[in-house]
Amino acid sequence: METVQNTNKFIQRMKFVIKDYASEISILCGLIILCAILSIASPYFLQVQNFLNIGVYISVAGTMAAGLTVVMLMGCMDLSQYSVMAAIGMMVAILLNNGVNAILCIFIAIATGACVGCLNAFAVTKMNIVPMIATIATQLMARAVAFLSTGGKYLNIKNAVFKTIGFGDFLGVPILIWVLIIFNVSLAFILKNTSFGRKVYAVGGNPTACKLSGINVNKMRLVGYIISGASAGIASILSISQVSAALPTAGSGQEMDCVAAVFLGGLSLGGGKGRIVGTFIGVTLIAVLMNGMTLLSLDAYYQIFLKGFVLLLAVYLDQVRQARNRL
Repeated sequence: METVQNTNKFIQRMKFVIKDYASEISILCGLIILCAILSIASPYFLQVQNFLNIGVYISVAGTMAAGLTVVMLMGCMDLSQYSVMAAIGMMVAILLNNGVNAILCIFIAIATGACVGCLNAFAVTKMNIVPMIATIATQLMARAVAFLSTGGKYLNIKNAVFKTIGFGDFLGVPILIWVLIIFNVSLAFILKNTSFGRKVYAVGGNPTACKLSGINVNKMRLVGYIISGASAGIASILSISQVSAALPTAGSGQEMDCVAAVFLGGLSLGGGKGRIVGTFIGVTLIAVLMNGMTLLSLDAYYQIFLKGFVLLLAVYLDQVRQARNRL
């Protein structure tokens, strides 16, 4: 009798988990199907080195997408990340080439990203500018700074610390991937197991009720934008380490990649619903798709078209999920 009860409890719990993680499970199934198709289409897809290449490729986007998730969970938006990443990358390269300590440069990069996050938060919470417009303005300014810093020229980086970050490994896994994993796991833990995480979801779900219950909504959004900006700072370190150079054009044309990944992962446009794990799967799916098209030698313009289609599909899926929740 006790065994039957335990079995029933287990079944009920599994049903709850499946329902709760429906968005993540569905996108994971899509990723598995895509991998199966590409493994048949290309003999190189299932090679270990190819999977490591995909991991390295998503280290930049995956880090920023995790930071963006926190902002979007609170019903806001940040479209400035890639441009901020490029501007900070140029700044770090200039500092390194002028003899500034590499570790100090890393902290400066993260702090600068956090400061840009504060600027975005000020525009949104104090100036009452729509988040999308505010962060597009920041995006344009940051991209201009990236170009003005060197007159549009790229800067080579020759530094042992950055070379280790870009090309080193630990236990056979590139350090870039370790940074990606640690950052995502840390944010996922914070969102799930801390009062800050619970407040993030509450602000996204009903900001008015949060204000009435004593939660400082503007302060929460400030912290969210700081995390998003800091993630762009971390991504800048990963980006310039990968190619041993800082480019003012870094991330140009990729501004919507993170947004598409977040939506694909199950996050609601209105905020309050979504998880880091879903975003991570979304980033991985897009990267696998791009990797597959490269292995199949398809034109880069098709990749751009497909990214647009994926973004459209992601937003549509979010609308479908919201419609179901209203039933």
